[in-house]
Amino acid sequence: MSYWARSQILKCQDQKEREKFMQKFLKIMKYLRKLNNFNSYLAILSALDSAPISRLEWPKVITDSIKEYGSLIDSSSSFRTYRNVLASSKPPCIPYIGLILQDLTFVHIGNSDFLPDGKINWCKHVKQFNILYQMRQFKQWLISI
Repeated sequence: MSYWARSQILKCQDQKEREKFMQKFLKIMKYLRKLNNFNSYLAILSALDSAPISRLEWPKVITDSIKEYGSLIDSSSSFRTYRNVLASSKPPCIPYIGLILQDLTFVHIGNSDFLPDGKINWCKHVKQFNILYQMRQFKQWLISI
């Protein structure tokens, strides 16, 4: 989706047409946020904040909107803002899958399967379970538009 959004903007020859597409994608992001679709929200945000797009000249309104929307997915403090918003979101919700995979990877790599005394490291498995359980909770809701 990110590649497609970026391509739609870059294939425009006219600045006005590019701005029209940017406004459209910003409007889509607004609705994705209302729907709690964080995965698609971040896909479009990464397109709008990519190097080929950000190098172009944009009105202040557009650049301010991108900064505002980007504040939700700020990577500082381990995505604290996003995690707080996600925790307070009412289902249905589509979380950002990249962060879930990152959390699972950190738990897997950062914790050994066995304790020094040879016993199974159940804390590692509980952490993995909690990450997957939270994701599964969001999956159980149906979205009606």
